[in-house]
Amino acid sequence: EAVRRLSARQQQVVVHHYLKGYAYGETAALLDLNTRTVKSRLQKARGRLRKELETMTDSQVKPQIFSLTGPDMDALRWAVRFASDDIKRPVLRTVYLDAGGKIIATDGARLLLRNTEGCRDLAVPVLLGPLDGFRVPEAKSAVLTIGENEASLQAPGQPPGTIQVMEGPYVKYEMVV
Repeated sequence: EAVRRLSARQQQVVVHHYLKGYAYGETAALLDLNTRTVKSRLQKARGRLRKELETMTDSQVKPQIFSLTGPDMDALRWAVRFASDDIKRPVLRTVYLDAGGKIIATDGARLLLRNTEGCRDLAVPVLLGPLDGFRVPEAKSAVLTIGENEASLQAPGQPPGTIQVMEGPYVKYEMVV
């Protein structure tokens, strides 16, 4: 969102240099600019991005809310059961929700990957865990609310279950597969 607020010229150099990974010289060649111009635009863009991000982070983070169906609940239930219980590997003691609706869990030797409809609009990947004692209720539906530091799963007629949202680094499951 912050990049979209840059001028078109600044967007071009930011996308090529930071998002596509081109060096200064490569970015200059691709955009038919000299290297000094690329560096200058990047410097101005970084200043603008800093201001935009400060403004964005000052606003309250809104939780993401998802309605889970029976198959979504089954996928989440399997992922929670599948995740590792090895206390020496905390990132494996989580369930990874990926943008696009994927639910991923691993015990360190096997990988579970399930697609869901309910989480397909997830904006950014999330690690839920560690899962110590967390259970997904035997219900045909629930509401999953993901906040900045905590997520809750509310099934009809049952108390909500809460779990922390773990900060990255996130496992690149494409690499694992």
